[in-house]
Amino acid sequence: MKKIIGILIFIVCLAACAMPVMAEKEDVGVHATLTIVPDSGHTPSDNVKKIVEDVRSNVTAARETIKSEVGDIKAGIRENGTEVKSRYQGKYI
Repeated sequence: MKKIIGILIFIVCLAACAMPVMAEKEDVGVHATLTIVPDSGHTPSDNVKKIVEDVRSNVTAARETIKSEVGDIKAGIRENGTEVKSRYQGKYI
C-alpha cells in the first residue's frame, strides 16, 4: 500500500512538472494580433472603427502581397512553358 501511494505521489509530481512544458508547446503556432485601443476618452464606436481600419489595412497589405506572389508564379510558369516549347518544337513536328 505504501509503495502504491509513493508511486502515485511520484506520478502526480511528474505531471505537475510536465504541465508548464506542455502549456508552452501548445502556444506554438500562428497568432493573429488584435490591437485593442485603450479607453482614453474614446467612445466604443471609435474603438471599433479603429479596429476595423487596422483590419482593413492588414487585409489590403496581405492582398497586395498575394497578388505579387501570384504574378511571380505566373511569370515563372510562362518562362518554363516557353523554354519547354522551344526545346521540343523541332523534335515532334
